[in-house]
Amino acid sequence: MYKSKRILMLVLLLLLLGACNKDKDNDGDSKTPADTVTLQLSWVHEYSSSPFYAAEKNGRFADQNLSVQLLEGGFGESGYIEPIDEVISGDAQFGLSSGVALLQARAEGKPVVAVLSMLQRSPFAIISLNDSEILTPQDLIGKTVAVNDGGARQIYDAMLVSQGIDLAEVNTISRLEFGIDPLVNGEVDAIGGWIINEGVLVQEAGHEPNFILLSDYGFDTYDFVVFTSQSLVDDSPDLIQRFVSAVVAGIDDVVANPSQAVTYVRDYAPDLDTEGQRRRLDASIPLMNVPGIPHGFMQPEIWSVTYQILVDQGGLDETFNLESAYTLGFLNTEE
Repeated sequence: MYKSKRILMLVLLLLLLGACNKDKDNDGDSKTPADTVTLQLSWVHEYSSSPFYAAEKNGRFADQNLSVQLLEGGFGESGYIEPIDEVISGDAQFGLSSGVALLQARAEGKPVVAVLSMLQRSPFAIISLNDSEILTPQDLIGKTVAVNDGGARQIYDAMLVSQGIDLAEVNTISRLEFGIDPLVNGEVDAIGGWIINEGVLVQEAGHEPNFILLSDYGFDTYDFVVFTSQSLVDDSPDLIQRFVSAVVAGIDDVVANPSQAVTYVRDYAPDLDTEGQRRRLDASIPLMNVPGIPHGFMQPEIWSVTYQILVDQGGLDETFNLESAYTLGFLNTEE
């Protein structure tokens, strides 16, 4: 009798241990180790990367069983840190770049693929001071405008032409510095810049800015695009899906709680001014959170516009396969 009870107790103990092990296997904290990935930012730690910080701080990456290293961009010992090169080399699995740069890189044979856009509208605008009364593209005729060479100049030129303006009618010069001094000092009548950066700088300098948003004239582009390599798309779609889902959740968090987002920015860059970062983030959120468009989404029409601008300006061969440069497969198409 005693022996039978002992056997029964052993059986019950084994069953209990088995149940505990099963619960442990189903526990999210005890599953396989988190996948470690690296994201190469396009600039230094600041407001523009706040969705990534929110995804990390609010556990969005952890929810997707990801351990993500956020690498600061900008300039290093060897010059500008190019996210496209970092991803192609395998030093990073994801990067942040512009749609124009990604199309040009893909056309050059670099196997990069865009997977989500941080902003739904481009912040690129022609910025002037209020007393200049430059309100429309036609007001630029006879004026001096400083615009960065490259993609910005190509988009700007395309917008002028679309409005029936001969390029020779506007004195467009190369913009050679990041700041707004030439504008506020009266050296130029307008500059090409971002409303979330130079536009805020003008306000902080005590001036009221005027904006000609190029997206209002049909020239919208994606300027903050998360991308990866073609090999990762082919070999690890689940990893990309989890990363995209976490970043989109980070965008949700920033839109819902900008004050918290600025706190996270300061965690990564303690020397930044809190109010200045909040002003820039407040200017970004309307571009990030557009009614009717899911966070992180990419519209094929905008990619087509960017492609056509580059083709028309001679920056891209028209035989280029546009659909190879981006995918909507990892995005939720429902608002």
